[in-house]
Amino acid sequence: MTAFDLGRRVDGAVCPIATITHLSPEELVRHFEAMGEHLRDGSAYLVQLPLYDEASVAAGIPASRWETEGDSPLRIDWTTEKVDLAAGRAFQRSRIEILDGPRRGEVVVEDHEMTAWMPETWATVIAASPFATQQVFDGEEEPPVPSEDATGGLLWYELTREARAY
Repeated sequence: MTAFDLGRRVDGAVCPIATITHLSPEELVRHFEAMGEHLRDGSAYLVQLPLYDEASVAAGIPASRWETEGDSPLRIDWTTEKVDLAAGRAFQRSRIEILDGPRRGEVVVEDHEMTAWMPETWATVIAASPFATQQVFDGEEEPPVPSEDATGGLLWYELTREARAY
């Protein structure tokens, strides 16, 4: 996610389901630089992630559950076990159950140490990137549209590639 070359520029990109939380702040800066090289000026980059603060951590982070379909259907449970705001880390657990096929009943459980993005750390990285925030939304309702410093569950951030200085 931090060093790649597609060999061309594109009109837009999407980074769903908090994939960005796998990156440290330094890695996210490099990711945005790489994405910026591949997006045309004015192009949108949609990024989905949660932002945390004391209140959202105290309220508890809701678990996610979804199922896939197809030849090997899966049931995925994703929980946030602990958030350490001082260290900027979120400790999460995934549980993947295979629902059908030759591996039916098999379960894979993994622990993940992720970056816990807070409004101020996210804003600092965005300010250092070739992107500007256009809008923030929850993907469920409109309006109201959450603010740039909204915290809690997964939110979508529409970032726009700023014009390059030539």
